[in-house]
Amino acid sequence: MKEYEEEERKKRMGPGGLDPVEVYESLPVEMQKCFDDKDIQMLQEAISKMDPTEAKVQMKRCIESGLWVPNSKTDDGDEKEEDPTYEEVKQELEETKKE
Repeated sequence: MKEYEEEERKKRMGPGGLDPVEVYESLPVEMQKCFDDKDIQMLQEAISKMDPTEAKVQMKRCIESGLWVPNSKTDDGDEKEEDPTYEEVKQELEETKKE
């Protein structure tokens, strides 16, 4: 049984070698809800409230596990607009606050 579990874990490893289940379970609850709801705006807001260093670490882990794919393709094979990076999200939020 343990061998089966380990085999399943290896199958789901993300591009950076991290298990998306383990990464998801270790995320702050607010970030988990963003992934549950598939709400990018909510994720951007959650990141903006976090310590910048912690936010970068968490997003890096999400990318390495495959939970977040920055340059994913659309169904028809065309590359879609790149998702914003942490720095872009932060800058956009700061500009919004100035207005």
